[in-house]
Amino acid sequence: VVSFQAACGDAASAHTIMLFTHLGQVRSGDFDTELRRCTAPDLVSALARFEGRALGLENEAGGAERRREDRSIVHAAIERLHGERGGRRYKNGCLEEAKQWREAAKRRASHLGQQSH
Repeated sequence: VVSFQAACGDAASAHTIMLFTHLGQVRSGDFDTELRRCTAPDLVSALARFEGRALGLENEAGGAERRREDRSIVHAAIERLHGERGGRRYKNGCLEEAKQWREAAKRRASHLGQQSH
């Protein structure tokens, strides 16, 4: 999550849904309950950052019906997020701003490193 945010900037979080794959026997509809049981600090932090937007799907087992069900869940989540954001999309300009910020931070770090020698 930290790398994602560093690459895309803070604005991306509001437009992001975490997607977990390889659920095995956990049905997509039960995934949320199972996910909320997890107490791993990094996962809890990521869920908070993305306002709890997380989905799970099984991409290896379950056959065509399961894949259709999972696709429907993903599409519905995207539509819901799109509506929550008033139709505003995360634009490439945001990525460009994040890239410029990262490059400036690297230059500052490099400059500080040169000063210490």
